[in-house]
Amino acid sequence: MLVEMGLVGGCYFLGKKTIQYLKDKDIREMKERFRDIMLKAGVHNHTDEKVAKNKQPIKKETYSIYSIQRMKYGYFALIKIPNGLGIDKLLSLKDIIQTNMKCMIEFNEETTNNLVKTKFIYNPLNNKYYKPIKTNDNEIFLGFLTDGKPYKLNLNKDPHILIAGKTGTGKSFLFASILTNLIHNHKKDIEVYLFQIMKGEIDIFKNCPSVKFTSDNKDEILIMLEKLYKKMHERSKKFADMGIKNITQWNKHFPKKRMKRIIIGVEEISFFMNKASNNTDDKKEKDPTFEYFTGIVKAGRSVGIHFICITQRTTAKNLG
Repeated sequence: MLVEMGLVGGCYFLGKKTIQYLKDKDIREMKERFRDIMLKAGVHNHTDEKVAKNKQPIKKETYSIYSIQRMKYGYFALIKIPNGLGIDKLLSLKDIIQTNMKCMIEFNEETTNNLVKTKFIYNPLNNKYYKPIKTNDNEIFLGFLTDGKPYKLNLNKDPHILIAGKTGTGKSFLFASILTNLIHNHKKDIEVYLFQIMKGEIDIFKNCPSVKFTSDNKDEILIMLEKLYKKMHERSKKFADMGIKNITQWNKHFPKKRMKRIIIGVEEISFFMNKASNNTDDKKEKDPTFEYFTGIVKAGRSVGIHFICITQRTTAKNLG
């Protein structure tokens, strides 16, 4: 009886191991293929065969997959860096790995115990429908990474955004997505100001909550810029008087006197960056619009005033 029970248990254990072995076929193939690609690319550390024990050549070491697990987007792996090699070399091999493994690669450039977090993306995100993404009041949602995770920008660290690209590349669509998500999540925490010389797609937001001003008239925009510039200095003085670092800290310490973040959206910023022509004394007169832009860019971060600008080309000729 005991023998029969032992046989049954052994068969069950071996059967379970066999099934798991078969299930992990793709994992084994991933590890072998990755190592093979590294060696065929000539990437390995150098060993002195003369000092090998018993005159046997030491096995060459290269980057290898230390551990790997399946994910919805493909695989998440830890790549081991061998002695004599570094992360910079691994990063330089990204195109070779992507081409040979027929996938997209994302490296986390921070290493822990000589291990690099890596995503092998075979099934990139393909969302058909837009859904608002929850964000903190100091965050802007820019879109999705290829592994499906939302990409958010911290306005306390990166206070201004420039969206550049030629006609038809989706600049206005991206900007509309940013505004939609902001207004959906934080309509009570933000004020939006929209500037555009030529009528553009952002004009559809003029009746939305939180949108305080829209205009395609440069004189009107100049007046509003001056008001926002003064508000920036008023906030800055209050922060200095109270020993406050930034708007997040202010709102935390003074919840009854909360300040709203100010988002300035600009369609084709180059229209606002042209300097006036030379005057009779052959001296260049500075455009006040440009001066306000520059002042807010330099000092607006801590007080919560941020630009989101669109342009077709980020060239000196185009921007002035």
